[in-house]
Amino acid sequence: MLSTLGPQGLFSDNDPIVSTPLGVFSYSPVRDRFGFLLNDGGSASAQDNVTMPLYKKNDNSNYTHYGRSYGVGLNLFSFNETGTMTRISCIKNKTADFHLELDSKSDDIRFPNIYEATGCPPWLPKGYDCGGLVRLCNVTMVPRRFTVNVNGRAGLIKVVPLNDTVNSTNPLLIVTEAFHTTASLSEVASTKFTSAIGNMLNGNINNAHLQQTGENNDTKALRAIAEIMQVLTDDALIAYSSAQIMLAGNTTYVPVHITVDEITIGIATYIYIIARVKAAVVLAVIAEAVRTKGWKGMPRYNYMSVNTGLL
Repeated sequence: MLSTLGPQGLFSDNDPIVSTPLGVFSYSPVRDRFGFLLNDGGSASAQDNVTMPLYKKNDNSNYTHYGRSYGVGLNLFSFNETGTMTRISCIKNKTADFHLELDSKSDDIRFPNIYEATGCPPWLPKGYDCGGLVRLCNVTMVPRRFTVNVNGRAGLIKVVPLNDTVNSTNPLLIVTEAFHTTASLSEVASTKFTSAIGNMLNGNINNAHLQQTGENNDTKALRAIAEIMQVLTDDALIAYSSAQIMLAGNTTYVPVHITVDEITIGIATYIYIIARVKAAVVLAVIAEAVRTKGWKGMPRYNYMSVNTGLL
């Protein structure tokens, strides 16, 4: 459960933060892990439909998620964990009069023109404040159990969703803040000259366009946007889980069972017999070496002599 610590706001001074050799941990991943989020969002989709995307774990552990993390896999061993399955699908609402309007024109080459994003569905009266009525993406966040497999040598973490549903272990505040991650990025890096989140979106849309699928470009673009939002939500859930451990000290001891893989070649009975025969041969050689005092006084071997060969 969430302790008294928790998300206090994107720019709140009351939001605790700790920096250790393991990384930076806080309840404001958009602010404190901005670069990680942009990198994951810009590569949310693979450039082909075969390669599994890789996402760097957002700390200094040097581990990489093989595919989506689903917001779990914080600990570095294989186990089952309860988390949140985020699914997002986006559509293009052609009935929405959503467009850009020139808000401020600049006569100075050093400053760009400023445009305002605006527009409402046609069934609403002119001048109506649409707010959030124009919805383009459908989001579901369902509690789910996952199997987390960690390859320590390769530094890879693979998370596999299981079919059984469970009760949620993430507080509503955490789930809500994680979902708002994509929108919050624009608040951190909004400038008149460039858009970090826009570059991230364009980068991943280009990745989706390179995939050899039967989808048209509009469908690929919408899927790329949905995959960005899924990955960023997963990253935020991981960040909040990390903060729970590093800031709130919210941990529970559980028994751990370690399984070691091994390979057996042949049948055990024959392996034991052969091992004993070889051990007897080695012992016989040692005994003969002791008896002859290191083979002193023995005739020298002459490969040109037939008698030596017969011996």
